[in-house]
Amino acid sequence: MTEAEWLATTETEELIDFLTKNWVRGHPSKRKSRLFEVGSCRRVEALLMDQRSRLALAIIERHADGLASAEELSFARQEASVSGGPGANPGDEASAELICHWDAANAVWRATGIQIVFRAPGVARRAVANATWAEVGRPEPEVRTSYLNEHAYQANLLRDIFGNPFRPVTINSSWLTSTVLALAQQMYDSRDFSPMPILADALQDAGCDNEEILNHCRQPGEHVKGCFVVDLLLGKT
Repeated sequence: MTEAEWLATTETEELIDFLTKNWVRGHPSKRKSRLFEVGSCRRVEALLMDQRSRLALAIIERHADGLASAEELSFARQEASVSGGPGANPGDEASAELICHWDAANAVWRATGIQIVFRAPGVARRAVANATWAEVGRPEPEVRTSYLNEHAYQANLLRDIFGNPFRPVTINSSWLTSTVLALAQQMYDSRDFSPMPILADALQDAGCDNEEILNHCRQPGEHVKGCFVVDLLLGKT
């Protein structure tokens, strides 16, 4: 894969394959990989009908940050399996509405695995497509479009978390002013990344001239927990 392909592709699996096989500094961290799965699942969080799936999603995120134990992750998997595991399969005759809810729950269940194998994002994409199917009443071009749009979203999500492996960046300690650190920590804790352009201004005021960092903060699109710029500023890997 070339840098141009890395930046342009909307095929999530191509990016995952490149990361896991060709990452120049070893395999992507378990934390970032887990947060990528969490980010994919949060896109379909509104489809989760069972509170246990929501609880499991919160535990997965906490586990990624070392705030939940392996035992708690195992508990989350057990809880999520009630509405999303194999035994909860809605069956071939289920309505599109029920299937999309099960897909969302199943994505969360898959994300609870001890071994991260990136199976949750594909199921999350299917949940989005089936939610569209339930809305339009029967398979239509809109269903395919929603699936492809979610593919593109996940590709951008992965780039937000892992950055550009062809242009690794480092942080100059002089940029870590109290304002920069406070903004980064606030966004990380709240999962509200709307102040990213403000962070770019604060970094620039601190002397940052790295275009990769500044452009990422200012570019349109969603940022999530695990965003590579915020992680670098907070010393997370």
